[in-house]
Amino acid sequence: MKISQKDTTTIERETAVIRNYSFSTKDLSITHIKVNGRHPADTSKLHIEHKLTLICYVLSGQGKFVVDNQEYVVETGDAIFIKPDQKYYIQGNLEYLVCCNPAYYREQHEQIVG
Repeated sequence: MKISQKDTTTIERETAVIRNYSFSTKDLSITHIKVNGRHPADTSKLHIEHKLTLICYVLSGQGKFVVDNQEYVVETGDAIFIKPDQKYYIQGNLEYLVCCNPAYYREQHEQIVG
């Protein structure tokens, strides 16, 4: 199965452009994200994925992932592993791929006050 960029769902946020590739499986998904600043943009908020394991691979740029208050400085070629229920945010000027297991679904995602 192939999914072309033109067939993706794109979400534009203040500091991020998120492109979701939807496959016909519930086991795995992939998302392409470009961040310029902090994501989420509201500095009082953090992301949390209640049911997903994420692997984030940096395609280009540099910045940091802050996961459960642990800061990881990243650059091209680095990868970050995020377990379910870990709180995180991303900051910098970077482009990365996110592999999700199981496949991403919005209902399990939450932005919380951190």
